[in-house]
Amino acid sequence: MFADYEILQPFPQLGRGVHALTEEEKAADHLERFEGLTVPTGVVLGLERLGWARATPDHHNVQDTIARALPDGLLATIHLHPGIEAGDPRARPEQTLRLVSLAEAPGTGPTRTGHTFAKLDDLTASELLGHLTHLTRSAP
Repeated sequence: MFADYEILQPFPQLGRGVHALTEEEKAADHLERFEGLTVPTGVVLGLERLGWARATPDHHNVQDTIARALPDGLLATIHLHPGIEAGDPRARPEQTLRLVSLAEAPGTGPTRTGHTFAKLDDLTASELLGHLTHLTRSAP
């Protein structure tokens, strides 16, 4: 019906993309395909509209992690470099994704937790991959 009346969706719903983990990614404890990519800090901040939250600032007032709560008490965690200055988020215009992993609680530094992505159901994995794909769309 939307197509018949040439109405554009205000947000992805009917035509929402479906994303899937590869078998290798399901068995892994981090998502290599997104790591090492550099993205604008503003795009990282945009994840907050999707339920992501920046970490508490460290002693240098830098937030080097952004995370999103997932089912079963897990967090999807992205470790950033050089990190976002809490007092001036636009001071560092770009962020490099250092490690994309799952954790039980926010940690310090990019450390692997051993949680594999096989723990995620298909819907949760698709939503997470959708967010990461949107985030990295502007990466060179």
